[in-house]
Amino acid sequence: MKKSNKTVFLFCGLFLLSGCANLENQMLVKEIEEFEVEVKQIDRGVEIIFPEVLLFEYNSDRLKPEAKTKLHKIAEVINHTKYASRNIAVEGHADAIGGEDFNLALSKRRAQSVARALVFSGVLKERIVIAWFGKSRPIVPNTNPDGSDNPQGRKRNRRVEVIIEN
Repeated sequence: MKKSNKTVFLFCGLFLLSGCANLENQMLVKEIEEFEVEVKQIDRGVEIIFPEVLLFEYNSDRLKPEAKTKLHKIAEVINHTKYASRNIAVEGHADAIGGEDFNLALSKRRAQSVARALVFSGVLKERIVIAWFGKSRPIVPNTNPDGSDNPQGRKRNRRVEVIIEN
């Protein structure tokens, strides 16, 4: 009998914790939306999608000055005591143009640039995990249904995602 009471208590505790994480994530989304970036709650936490055009010039891994300013503001939010214990995943992505090696290398350098900017803005390096995927994880098709090029789709796929993990 005691085991089942503990199980119910544990289940209720987990439910409350997930509800708290959900509420905290909703608050985090609201705070980050103010910086005019694409942000949403996902299973892993809160995802911020930075399109290439916001961060970099085409085929470059050097951050634009305005990108550094946005990343600094986001770093201030995620360094707040409410979120300071959460890990940050920085993930680089590319479109389907160019070779596999080139796209992997570019997505890696871009993720590293964003991570460096966050660290420069005060986010502890130990909180950040960097990953790069090249063209392997598109969010929209790189080609149209008829097989022709989809420049707008490719543009969306050139991005860096920052995930503030649960």
